[in-house]
Amino acid sequence: MIREKDDAKRWKPINSRSVSSALGVEFLHDLYDRYRPEVNALRFRNTVTSWKEGQVRSYAPEDEWAFIGKWLGERFRRGDRELWAEVERYIEDPKERLARFFERLKAAVLPELDDIGLGLVLIDFHYTVLTTIYGINLVQLEHALSSAIEAQCRVHFPDPADRDRAIASLLTSEHGTVAVEEEKAFLAVVLEGLRAGVRRIGSEDSPAARAVRAHHESTADIHAAYGAPPRRLEDTIRRYEELAAEGEAGLCQRLDDIRANAAARLEARDRRLEAIRKDAVLVENLRLMRALMHLRDRNKALLGTAVRARRAIVSEIARRTSVPPDDLDFYFLSELCGLLSDGARISGEALERRRAGLTVYRKEYFSAGPPASVDVLSEEGTRLKGVCASPGRARGIVRIVSTGGDEVRMNRGDIMVAPGTDYDLIGAMQVAGGIVTEEGGMLSHAAAISRELGIPCLIDVPEAATALKEGMFVELDADEEVVRILGDRHADDS
Repeated sequence: MIREKDDAKRWKPINSRSVSSALGVEFLHDLYDRYRPEVNALRFRNTVTSWKEGQVRSYAPEDEWAFIGKWLGERFRRGDRELWAEVERYIEDPKERLARFFERLKAAVLPELDDIGLGLVLIDFHYTVLTTIYGINLVQLEHALSSAIEAQCRVHFPDPADRDRAIASLLTSEHGTVAVEEEKAFLAVVLEGLRAGVRRIGSEDSPAARAVRAHHESTADIHAAYGAPPRRLEDTIRRYEELAAEGEAGLCQRLDDIRANAAARLEARDRRLEAIRKDAVLVENLRLMRALMHLRDRNKALLGTAVRARRAIVSEIARRTSVPPDDLDFYFLSELCGLLSDGARISGEALERRRAGLTVYRKEYFSAGPPASVDVLSEEGTRLKGVCASPGRARGIVRIVSTGGDEVRMNRGDIMVAPGTDYDLIGAMQVAGGIVTEEGGMLSHAAAISRELGIPCLIDVPEAATALKEGMFVELDADEEVVRILGDRHADDS
């Protein structure tokens, strides 16, 4: 895959996440090199990962993206049974090594470890989590499968717009996402509280207050997969009180809507499956894609739980070295180990430079320089194109969302526009009338959640968070794969 150096190389966004530390940035950077030779030996050999103000964006060269989609995708398109079997083994891996590591960590008393022992625990954490939760970088596998499925579906769905709607429907999973399952569980907690007459949660030790705290304790970290701050207890309490204000009937209707939408989406999927049932290779590729989507969703939730252990290790490093935790956020893995073994501190000047931004490169046939400019609007200057991840149409006010804190600006029915989504943005997603993201594939968090919630979603919309402005009134038409800028919120609906 070595190619001639090209200074005009174009870059494709492949990830966007809230990440609070250099360790989280390093984890994402290392993630792009995860592979199993039997599955995805074709992988990104160049990546750029940039961090600024708590947000990470990652890029791969467009030519590598196209190469992987074509050649790894071709193995899926041809029904490579050995590849299918290897992917199945990866999906079914019980992650026993990770379970053993957590058992050892639970038994360890971190303050009793010597400095070198604590460093070894941190290294073991980093690479055990990487190799067991993410033995494969799923972005590349998802892209190859998507390419194969799209090519196969051309035979069955000749119209491009209908084809994309069909693929989005065919990828609807019978498994609920962690985020929506958590939402249903919390709605049940609030309903039980309302039936006991509790509309506000104070410091009392009532059954409702205990239930809210227990729910928070068990779910706070699933939103922090790559190192974003976990949800605070006060946020969970505020969420309880906002939902309680809707009343028992309103919450029951919410639960009914979630269940009814899931049933309707599965029924629509099964109708589409009937049209392709004789294409055994396509049916199997779609099944694998749905299974990978379910795995990816669970992996992120598991990673959020794992990150709690990393915070405990770093907190112990801060305690024994007297380096403030805010400074340790800008130490990479080798530097934390150097701090423990040799007392090597990063200078205040270097920390200030890092606070301004970080960029991590993987170079094999890397060419420096800015990516080529992208014209994101149509000639009329009023439309953006993307890929349908969940069908439907919605009109609403644009809200640019990049962190969990942005959800306070979201009103029900607003059109959420983001570089990408993860668990920390679930609060905004659950009130959105539609979702638009710059990055993502058909397995992406935005795609999976929007399909489950039954709201329209466009992914792969270049520069959407730049071209669309806060407060714009737009129509998100996922069926036609466009976002139309209508002007102000009082635009004529005719």
